[in-house]
Amino acid sequence: MRHVLFVLATAVAATIGGLAPMSASGDDIYLYSAEPGPANPRVPVVAPQKGGSRGRCFPLRLIRFSYPLKPYIRFPAGGQLSAAVRYGKHPTGTNPFELSDGTHSLRLTILDLGKNNQTQLIYLEGKKELAAVSLDSFTNDWTPVRLAWKGTTATLYREEKKVAEIELKVPFAPTKLLLYYAWNVDEVRVSGDGQLSLDWESGYAARVRPTPRAEPLLIPRLFGFDSYVISLDLAKRDCPMLQLVNTGQEKRSATIRFELHSEVTGQDHTWDQQATVPPRSDTMLPIQFPFDMKTDVYHLAISSEQTDPPLKARKHFMYVKLRDEPAGPHKFGFHDGDRGIGFWPDALPIHLAHRYLTWFYTQGPVWVRWWNGNWGIDPDLPPEQWYWRPVINADFYAGRTVYVCISGVPALPWMRGKEYGKEFPRRKLCSDYVGGVPNYKLYRRFLRAVVNRYKGKIAFYEVENEANGTHGSQCLKPEDYLETCKAVYEETKAVDPNVRVFGICGTGSFIGWMRKVFELGAHRYMDGVSWHTYVTPHIPDEVDLPGKLARARQIMGATGKAMPAINSETGTKIALRETVDRPVSDARLQELIKEGRAGGDSWPGHAMSERRGGASFVENAIVNFLAGAEYFTFFGWKSNWASTEWKDCISWALISASNKDAQRTPALHTLAVGVLTAQMEPAIHTSGRTVKQYGVRGGIFPKKNGGE
Repeated sequence: MRHVLFVLATAVAATIGGLAPMSASGDDIYLYSAEPGPANPRVPVVAPQKGGSRGRCFPLRLIRFSYPLKPYIRFPAGGQLSAAVRYGKHPTGTNPFELSDGTHSLRLTILDLGKNNQTQLIYLEGKKELAAVSLDSFTNDWTPVRLAWKGTTATLYREEKKVAEIELKVPFAPTKLLLYYAWNVDEVRVSGDGQLSLDWESGYAARVRPTPRAEPLLIPRLFGFDSYVISLDLAKRDCPMLQLVNTGQEKRSATIRFELHSEVTGQDHTWDQQATVPPRSDTMLPIQFPFDMKTDVYHLAISSEQTDPPLKARKHFMYVKLRDEPAGPHKFGFHDGDRGIGFWPDALPIHLAHRYLTWFYTQGPVWVRWWNGNWGIDPDLPPEQWYWRPVINADFYAGRTVYVCISGVPALPWMRGKEYGKEFPRRKLCSDYVGGVPNYKLYRRFLRAVVNRYKGKIAFYEVENEANGTHGSQCLKPEDYLETCKAVYEETKAVDPNVRVFGICGTGSFIGWMRKVFELGAHRYMDGVSWHTYVTPHIPDEVDLPGKLARARQIMGATGKAMPAINSETGTKIALRETVDRPVSDARLQELIKEGRAGGDSWPGHAMSERRGGASFVENAIVNFLAGAEYFTFFGWKSNWASTEWKDCISWALISASNKDAQRTPALHTLAVGVLTAQMEPAIHTSGRTVKQYGVRGGIFPKKNGGE
């Protein structure tokens, strides 16, 4: 069977039917982290790892978890929290745990480097500090602590020795447990009339034994919609589920009403599901779609009057049917976007995680005063005390291929080996500016720390981001880019010979700059070439993107060495929606453009409609594959959204939003991307041939299991 793109078919998906609810065993209720915390937490995206106090622990720093205590646990006569705590040196400090009643809170905190990483027990009213007691610092070893409170006194014990006591304004009855940086805590127990326990041995779920005196409620919570792309596989974290928690002594029943509409195929369905939950337990109910789910964008209303509070929710998502064929090599990625974990749409065959690793951010950040009142951190601090973001390890533990764009752009005088003049605009930052050429001796020290930290976790490094003159603060002249490539290549290969280094990272009209870089011999310090192929507001063929990439290939071929290519970032500026369940029409888009509210004359031109933007994405990817690109990386997958971002009616994101209440929804261009990834999954994409016949322009690719 031929596998021709840009013509993409929509397939029919299987249904979920006849599924029994899944419940906790015994008297325990399973509670999953709420905000702030990972998205889709029912199935861990990053599994707990060995190294805990008694077994496993959460392996990432700077990731937050939150668990409700109310209505499950009461504290009529006080209570206590016990945990194992550790502290690995980190400039931000950490808050291993906090208990809050909504007004007052007790927090064990390790302050940032600017305050010398002091350890304190703090009592707060809102953000106002009422009392604080300083403690001896923790170490990397797990140390048992216990916080007990009764009446108006709270006492902290360390290895059962009293180390702090605080007088409270009012008797304390916490309603929420926050683990600000879950890497620091293990074996957590909160006890009162009822108990919560969390040990990371099996996932993110806390086990709760509720008080017999809990208010009898049937509490609903939806799972599986956070990534806006769902799966119908019950084992997957993005499979739609409804959890019902019964805190009472009698069984409870509820009728759940579902009302669904789809955008492309025009499906309209209404149905009910029944659920009965035994006393003092929870039930995880798969949402059953009693019809064939087609590849489409869906808008689902979910309601019930029998839950507490009454369930009333709207979920916007898409479903994409995958091909039932053996998968070919991985070929799609997402550009650096999300800071949290859990928002990756696992229901799509997208495997490459692109991340930035910036010198002035990591050995800093340079916009804080953590160096005896000076900006940044002491350059002589050892690497374990630098500001390492958790996203690279998060991607690795989640099973993705990690691609890191590493940047040595200086932002403090000690980082800079040479300044540029007025030929490159400067971006002011704190007391200095971003730009210039790095001090290569110090930059190489940074590179050695990076590759030693991430050896075996990073598959590809990229040398700088768009250094070819499109953004003044990150530009490098060809001769300086050569030296940067040499530094990255030599330092990474010395420690991790298997890692691959990609250079150029060109955007816009990068061919001339690339030719100069190669004439200087920089290709000797690259395993391959990366590029970005933005073409908005055009379709790639309209601006001869195939010809541009062919010229890049000619320069690569002239080196006499085999050089692979990667597209590490490409987006399309697309009009946002005014109504969450329908795209802006072509006529309305033209009005917005004339009003200057949809891009106007801004780079790179006005926004595109969702359909045209989707077509542009599909063609762009296929043009890249026909040029031999190993991966095509989509720019703009965002998990968070603010209504203020709608003000210009445009977005680089693959997700649209309404202008009033920031509702998130996939759109037609998101669907086009989903179908593209699904249809291309079986293809051996670097072996395609161009097709131009009968009005169809695209490519034909062989498939993993034969045919094309």
